[in-house]
Amino acid sequence: MTAIHEKYRDIGTPEDFARADDALGRIAETFAAQRERPLDPVIGAFQEVLLDRFQQASPTRDFYRNILAERFIPPGFAVNLFFRGSQAIQMRNESEPGYPEGFESSERWETALDRMLKDEEERKSLTEILLHKDTITTIYERYAGTKIALNLIFQNGMPLRVADLGCGANYGLKGLAVDEPLSGVSGGELQPLIDKRVPIEFGIGVDLADMYDREVIQWRNECRRPGELTHEAMSKTAEFENRISHAEDKIRFMQGDLLDLNLAVPTPVRSDGQTGYHAVVLSTMCYQMSPEDQVSILDRARTLLIDGGIVIIQDFAKSVPKSLKCPMGLEFLDDWGIDSYRTFVLKKNDGEPKELLIFDSGRCKNVRRGKDFDTFTPKEIPVVP
Repeated sequence: MTAIHEKYRDIGTPEDFARADDALGRIAETFAAQRERPLDPVIGAFQEVLLDRFQQASPTRDFYRNILAERFIPPGFAVNLFFRGSQAIQMRNESEPGYPEGFESSERWETALDRMLKDEEERKSLTEILLHKDTITTIYERYAGTKIALNLIFQNGMPLRVADLGCGANYGLKGLAVDEPLSGVSGGELQPLIDKRVPIEFGIGVDLADMYDREVIQWRNECRRPGELTHEAMSKTAEFENRISHAEDKIRFMQGDLLDLNLAVPTPVRSDGQTGYHAVVLSTMCYQMSPEDQVSILDRARTLLIDGGIVIIQDFAKSVPKSLKCPMGLEFLDDWGIDSYRTFVLKKNDGEPKELLIFDSGRCKNVRRGKDFDTFTPKEIPVVP
C-alpha cells in the first residue's frame, strides 16, 4: 500500500554506496529464493534475468545501485518494486503491445530490460518510479486477517469505527462494510469468523496517493500480477469495484502524508464523548519503510485509538525481540515464501504485537491460527451466526 513520503538526500557518500551494495547482495539472495518457487511464470522469468545481472558487474546492477544509494528501499520491497516498475514501462510501450504474452521467456525480459536502460525516456520513467513510487496492493483477500481480528476481539456486535492507514485503493474497508465475500480464503476452524459480517459504522482510508487520480489508477493497474491483466480479470475487478462503491456513504477517503505531523486524521466522537477508532489497520505497508518510519506510523496509529482499541498489522513479517533494527518487535522479511504473510494485533498500551494469524502466502488463500492466537480467545472458537 502507498503510505508515506520517502526522505531523499544527495548521493555519493561511501555510506550510501556501502548500504546499496549490502542491499544488492540481499536482493540477489531474495531473487534466488523466489526463483525456486515462482508464483507466476512471468515474474519467475524476470527474476531469473535479474539474478544473473545482480550477481555480477552489469549496467543493470549499476543502475539499481545508484537508486539504492539515493533511496532507502528494504530488499523485499526492492525486489517487488523493480518488477512492478519494469512491468509498468513495458505496459506503456505502445510499439510492443500485448504484454504479458511472451514474457514467460527470460530472453524476452533480457531484450526489454536492455531497451529500458538504453532508451532515454524509458530509463527516466523507470528511475522516477523506483525513486518515488510505492507499490499499491490490490489483494482484497488480505483483509481476511482484519475481519477475523475484528470479529474475534469485538464479539458483542457493537458498531465499529476503523481506520486503514496506507489504504491504497481503499478496497479493504469498503469491501468489509458491504460484506463483500472473501470466498477465495479457506479458514478451516476460522471460517465462521471470515463469514460473519463486521458491523462497521464508520471507516476512513488514508493514503499518500489520491486513489481517484487517473495516473494513480494507472499505476495501481500496473502493480497487478501479470495473470490479473487479462481482459476477463480486469472485467471482474471493475465489477468488484462497482459492488464495493456502495460503501462510500460510510467509508471515507483522505489523501495525506502520514509522516506529516500536521496531518489531522478525522476522529469520530462517541456518544460518551470518547474520540477515536476501535481499530487501525496497517496492511502490507510497513515492509516498505525504514525502521524509524515504522515507529512513527505505529505511534500515529496508537494515537487514533479509543481506550481498548487495537492496531492490526498485516505484513510479510515475524515476531522478534525489539531492537534498533526491529523497533516494532517485528522483522520484515525479504523472502516472501510459505507462511511469510501474517496478521499481528497490538493493543493500545501493549509493548509488542501478538501474532494472531499465519497465511500460506501473500495471496492469502489459506489461514490458520498464529502462535499468540489464544491470547485473544479460548481454544475452542464459538461458531458465530
